[in-house]
Amino acid sequence: MCIKRLLIIFLGIVFFLNTSCVLFAGQLDDFEKTATKNRSTSSENSDDGDDDSFWGEFFGEIFTVLFIESVKGMCSLIKYGGQLSLSRVQGSSDPAFEDILLREKGSPDLPFFKADLNYHLIHSDIDGFDGRVEVGYGPFGLQYRNIYFNEDSPEDHMNLSYVHGLYRISGSRVFEIDAGIGAMTLKGESRNSGPSITLPINIYPHPNVNIRLVSTWSAINGNGIGDYDGSIAYVRKYYSLRLGYERIQTGDAVLKGPYAGVSLYY
Repeated sequence: MCIKRLLIIFLGIVFFLNTSCVLFAGQLDDFEKTATKNRSTSSENSDDGDDDSFWGEFFGEIFTVLFIESVKGMCSLIKYGGQLSLSRVQGSSDPAFEDILLREKGSPDLPFFKADLNYHLIHSDIDGFDGRVEVGYGPFGLQYRNIYFNEDSPEDHMNLSYVHGLYRISGSRVFEIDAGIGAMTLKGESRNSGPSITLPINIYPHPNVNIRLVSTWSAINGNGIGDYDGSIAYVRKYYSLRLGYERIQTGDAVLKGPYAGVSLYY
């Protein structure tokens, strides 16, 4: 009953958010142009050109500094967290970790292999197919994700792909936090790419319930791209069924909407 109520509440929130904002035809083209524009070129004939250039450089510097400083400030936690994750997979003779609960085969946390397939509903004319594959062992993981967007009127297509190396921290089946660094590629009328970092958080308030929050920040040609994903899943051994809501934004261009999918893991 608890799971059923959570799903009903979540669906209500998704319906409200998705109907509160209408996207128009040509959204994929607008998104690509905003995400990949060359700021130094586009601002030559604009009075705000210097401001645009400044903010592009500022974002790039903040993007780098925040990540580096975060890593420095959390070195001890990261080292200890990595030992926890490794101990959950292979056990440990260290007295500090010998009582830790081992990861169970077929559990969604710290997967050796995981595959996600989701269907996104962005607008009546726009939908998306999202595939994600993750391989890993203990604290170390590698994730590849590709989102294919299709727009009916006008006819248009766009791919967003991410590759992240992950450092996974989990001391129990109840909670897992990952930190990833890699790259994002946007392919539409042209192909552009840039650096990307991600922070997935998984919470399991019940053995059959997973709440996942994923924030990803990327930059192409000095243009910031934020990807924010929240979802809830019904979890079983080896698989789960998921409902979520995702918002991808660059400047004033936004792609957002609910999605549904399935995950398989080992």
